[in-house]
Amino acid sequence: MKRAKNKQRFDLRSYRAPAFRSAVAILNNGPLSETDITALISQQGNERFIEFLNQNCLACIFHTHLSEQGSQSPELETVREALRPFALKCAARYLAQKRTLKKIHEVLETASINYAVFKGAHVRESAYEQPWLRTTADIDVLVSNKDQSAAIDALRNSGMEYHHNPEVFSHEVTLTNSDTSVDLHWHIMRPGRTRVDMTDSLLKNMELTHGYWGMNPTATLFVLLTHPAINKYVCSPDASLIKLVDLSLWMKHPDVDRDQLLALINASGLRTAAWSTLFLLRLLTNERDDKELAEELQPGILQRKYIQFWVSRDLPTRFYKHRFLMRAAFSLSLHDTVADIFRAVKQLRAYRLESGQ
Repeated sequence: MKRAKNKQRFDLRSYRAPAFRSAVAILNNGPLSETDITALISQQGNERFIEFLNQNCLACIFHTHLSEQGSQSPELETVREALRPFALKCAARYLAQKRTLKKIHEVLETASINYAVFKGAHVRESAYEQPWLRTTADIDVLVSNKDQSAAIDALRNSGMEYHHNPEVFSHEVTLTNSDTSVDLHWHIMRPGRTRVDMTDSLLKNMELTHGYWGMNPTATLFVLLTHPAINKYVCSPDASLIKLVDLSLWMKHPDVDRDQLLALINASGLRTAAWSTLFLLRLLTNERDDKELAEELQPGILQRKYIQFWVSRDLPTRFYKHRFLMRAAFSLSLHDTVADIFRAVKQLRAYRLESGQ
């Protein structure tokens, strides 16, 4: 039974790393032999491989590759056919989300509410040659804290249904229509996790692109570096590989302003969190393209070694079900200073008392 549980984790180095490299190679039109994919399948079997791709939002990428390349292998043909329904669902979801993005823009513009689309639904439009390959469960939209109620009312009045979740109401709510889910944020993460409220700073870094307002390249990279570390425990099962694919592609964006990026990271107090994400990226890629930025952000040696120990041994996955342990022993270490840690704990306790959790 113990072995089965270990198998469920999809080992970081022997399974997730080669799967990640394969996905990036496909998107970069690089060489990828049938042997690379067959090796992943042979480790856990067809069913588990397909489950893994779906969990990590990679099913469309691999299906498209197998369809375009063709294969003489019956095993790969079986996998390709099994992935076909996922690919069709991804394409349909993408079209539905594009319609919803247009609606969000029209509704919030009419209400004179500043907003920015961010994370997957925004990244795919600029980083992926075929955006529909980057599936995402929802559309993430950021508004100012002062516009929170007005934005909710505007979207509800447009026909969207409001959903209240007390677990995340400190920083976001969900609104849905018949085929799309929208996460409306007024903070990019739970209040207290950043040294200052970053919302207004990020909303100053917007650009009109693809028919909606999105974060500019620098603000987008800031979110890609910090958000998965704090909200997804760097490499836990919640940190799906597609988020690291996003980061890998975005790191090459020519319009990122390095000085502005560092200013945002420094203001947030999340230099260590950003560095931890870069450390995971290096483990997955075996490359050091980000060496200069990583050295700029890295914490002191003891904190650095501690985080490296957790991430390189994939402990956030091992202890995934023990959230209190994860928060106390690992997540808090991603903050830059002891004062930042105390602030985060204080804010979390205050919110729980206020909400009665």
